[in-house]
Amino acid sequence: MATKINQKSRSAWLFTWIKRSHSLRTRLVLWNILILLLTLLLLSSIVYSLVSYYLQSDLDTRLEIQGEKLQLATTIWLSTGHPINTDLFTQLVQGVQQDEFTSDPLYVKIFDARTGEPIQRSPNLLQERIQYSQSDFTAALHGRKTFHTYQNSNGNQVRVQTLPLQSPTHQIIAVAQVGRSLTSIQEVQRILALVLIIAGLGAVLVVYLISFWLIGHELRPLRKLSLTMKNLSMQGLGMHLPATKQALEMKLLTEAFNQMSQRLETGFTLQRNFVADVSHELRTPLTSLRGQVEVLFMDSELSEGVSQDLRQIQAELVHLSRMVSNLLAMARAEIGVLPQVTGESIQRVELDLLLVEVARQARFLKQHIALELGELQQVWTLGDADLLKQLLLNIVENALAYTSAGGTVRLEVIHTFTIPLILKEKDDGEQNEWARINIRDTGQGIAPVDLPHIFERHYRAPQARSRSKLGSGLGLAIARLIAQAHGGEITVESELTKGSCFSIWLPTCHPLISENKQNPTLSSH
Repeated sequence: MATKINQKSRSAWLFTWIKRSHSLRTRLVLWNILILLLTLLLLSSIVYSLVSYYLQSDLDTRLEIQGEKLQLATTIWLSTGHPINTDLFTQLVQGVQQDEFTSDPLYVKIFDARTGEPIQRSPNLLQERIQYSQSDFTAALHGRKTFHTYQNSNGNQVRVQTLPLQSPTHQIIAVAQVGRSLTSIQEVQRILALVLIIAGLGAVLVVYLISFWLIGHELRPLRKLSLTMKNLSMQGLGMHLPATKQALEMKLLTEAFNQMSQRLETGFTLQRNFVADVSHELRTPLTSLRGQVEVLFMDSELSEGVSQDLRQIQAELVHLSRMVSNLLAMARAEIGVLPQVTGESIQRVELDLLLVEVARQARFLKQHIALELGELQQVWTLGDADLLKQLLLNIVENALAYTSAGGTVRLEVIHTFTIPLILKEKDDGEQNEWARINIRDTGQGIAPVDLPHIFERHYRAPQARSRSKLGSGLGLAIARLIAQAHGGEITVESELTKGSCFSIWLPTCHPLISENKQNPTLSSH
């Protein structure tokens, strides 16, 4: 029972090992090898059993023929009137004289039927090491023939037939044993087993090599299809694979891929058109509403309460406009249209003035949080002023959203010659001067486990979701895309309960540089 359980465990382990292989090619080859091994094992067992059975059956037949010869010789001896004496038994063990082609290493032993004592043995049997089996001797006394296999301590075996020698009147006069060593048969069995094992291993190796090559050849279209799907991008959705002479399954898979690619191309084309329409349809009315609010502020007769309401409306419109801009920018990014700074939009942007403008626009978002301006060094950069403004507003709004009432958000810009490691890995050494814009808040901070993910699209920390903060999780992702489009980067330092500091790194330019000069870093995007 335990053996069966162990065999099942080994089989289950073998199947599990094959299934855990990550390569389809390897798994198919291993399954083929396993099936081949089981088939060879079955066939080898059948061949080995049949050969062994044939050899032993042939030996038993020869022993039986020799026994019949002994009985015939006994009958002839007695029929001619010869007495039962030593000469009879001597003649019986001598056998028939043979030549080189018919010699046979059989031996004959004669036992007394009454006492069981040996009477005579063949000349080729120099000594005796085994005695007859009592059951075989008894069966012979009852007129039956029996076969028995004896084995010594070294594993050598001998096949023996025990039979009675009878007179013409069916009187048992002696018991004879005819035997032959099984050494030659055992040697044949060993050689056969060795040949079957070597041939099986050779067949497995040949099948493995051929199967590995053939399966790899058949799976080549699948690898090509997989590589094509892996490299599929928004700009290459129209890619179609040719339906060459392949297996039926590969043809079906190729057709399914082509149909999927066509549907994706159609879907993303509709999405691009939708984004373009929404960009026009949403921005225009929002801009109009903001203009209407600005006109209302010009009325000198506005009461303090109405003016306060208008400021709130203005802040919400600014927030809504920025949210729409973020959603549209992210929609473009998801279809492969990343923020770009082209030659027409590049200009010298004075970052300290831009920061002042952002602070003035953001002061109405949360009036119970102090928005302060720190050190404002005069620093210029080449870029798109509107995109840079969107970048700053996104980060400032994020800082205000996660700062409690009575807290502070501080803005500053400095000129620096040192940059963080993430920029050193990208910097080609040509840009030595950088602008660093710091946006510090006294908010709740960011947990270390969330810090690597805050620039991912739609990611919001668990504590932010639990406090029901407004936002779509797109602001920081858009901000980083804009910074990278300008050849810069954003880094964050944060500590829980003590606040965060977002640092925006942008390459600087000299104020005398022409506004139409393009930054090589920007034009590469």
